Amino acid sequence: MAVVAYFFLAGNAGLIHLVQSKLEKAKIEKDIVLLEEENKRATAEIQALRSDLKSVERIAREELGLIKKGEVVYKFIIKKETENDRSGNRNSDRR
Repeated sequence: MAVVAYFFLAGNAGLIHLVQSKLEKAKIEKDIVLLEEENKRATAEIQALRSDLKSVERIAREELGLIKKGEVVYKFIIKKETENDRSGNRNSDRR
């Protein structure tokens, strides 16, 4: 009886192997769904880039930092608040 139970639970076609295979299959199916969604988004973006010059311009501006001739870009750098700033010590005693 113990031998039968061993082969049932731990053998190549055993219950443990079956459960592991089902879990792996579920994970792979979930990954497939996510990849299909990502593929749809990428395909839509490709179509937009092929047909819509505004999409190309948007990406050129946002991702490559390009500007049109005669444009001026203003960049604002926001200083992070430090512990001294929060406690009221703003180096007021410096001269």
